[in-house]
Amino acid sequence: MITTPKRTVGWFLGVACIALASWVIPAMAASCADRLRELSLAQDMGLAARDAAITSRRQAQDFKNALLRNGTPDYEAMATRLREREIEYERQVDRLGTLAAKSGRHADIVAVLASERVKMAARYREAVASLEPTDRASVFRADELAKGVDVTTFRQLEVLVAASTRDLDDARKAAAEVCR
Repeated sequence: MITTPKRTVGWFLGVACIALASWVIPAMAASCADRLRELSLAQDMGLAARDAAITSRRQAQDFKNALLRNGTPDYEAMATRLREREIEYERQVDRLGTLAAKSGRHADIVAVLASERVKMAARYREAVASLEPTDRASVFRADELAKGVDVTTFRQLEVLVAASTRDLDDARKAAAEVCR
C-alpha cells in the first residue's frame, strides 16, 4: 500500500507533468506550424521563380518568332502570343513581389525583375512596332533594338531560382527538426 507522503509526491508529479505538457505541447505545435508556414512560403517562392524563368524565356522566344514571321500570315498570331506572354510574365513578377513581401526575402531581386520587366516589354513592343512587312531587313533592325534587353532578367531569375531552392532546403530541414 502507498503511504500518504508517497501518494502526495506521486500526485504532485502527475499534476506537474500535466501542467508541463499543457505548456510544452502547444508551444511545440505552434513552432511546428510556423516552420510549416515558412516551408509552404519557400515552396511557393521556388515554384513562382521557376514559372517566371520559364515564361521569360518563352517571351524571348515569342519575340523572335514574331520577328521571323514578319510579312507572313502567321505574324499576327505570333505578335498576339507575345502580348499575352507579356501579361503572363507581369502577373508572375507581381506574384513574386507578393511572396517576397510575405517572406521578407529576395525583395531586392524582385525589384530588379519588376524594373527590367517594364524595360523588356517596352523594348520588345518598340522593336515589333518597327517591323515593316515588305522590308525583310527591318527584322534585323528590330532585333538590334531589343538586343540584350532580357539578359539581366534571365540572370536575376537564375539567382532567384537558386536562392529560393536553398531557402526551400533550409525550410525543409527546419520543419523536419521541429515537427518530429
